[in-house]
Amino acid sequence: MHQIREDIKDIKSCLSDLTKQLESMSVGDNSSRLVDDTDRSRRTYGHEVEKYFVGMKEDIKHLESILTTDDKSNGVIFICGMGGLGKTTLATKIYNGEAVERRFKYRAWVCVSQQFQPKTTFQRLLKQLLPNESEERRYIGQKVVPKADSKVLLTTRNQSIASRGYVHNLKCLDEDEGWELL
Repeated sequence: MHQIREDIKDIKSCLSDLTKQLESMSVGDNSSRLVDDTDRSRRTYGHEVEKYFVGMKEDIKHLESILTTDDKSNGVIFICGMGGLGKTTLATKIYNGEAVERRFKYRAWVCVSQQFQPKTTFQRLLKQLLPNESEERRYIGQKVVPKADSKVLLTTRNQSIASRGYVHNLKCLDEDEGWELL
């Protein structure tokens, strides 16, 4: 029982630290605004697979290798680039990829818009990581505490936010890939 209490204390501390880091990076604000249909539809995007996926094969290979290695210095990975480049599509492809599924027993997808609300975000993460609350909470420390094995993949347009971890700058498709997409 003492160990579980300590694990929960560690988790709270980690979540608090992560919240402070995200807030210091200006990831959204805590103002209340209505979430439009676009935001709502993007929340589940992580579980959809693009039917016609063009390009970015080297990006996928590179990011999968970073995510699946034991290198602890790359715990936070940013996909950075201007709007419309396919950052979220790339993240989705990687999240649903076989290499990442094999490497991580527990995975969660949360879409955080400009309106960052730490408590809601972490509740959504925990719901995915611990679907059977009563049975699973006993082992929360082993599953959720970001120790050696945890990785976070984020997408952003904001280069200054991305400077706080490993940055993968996404480039435009080449001309042939652009035509293939159309």
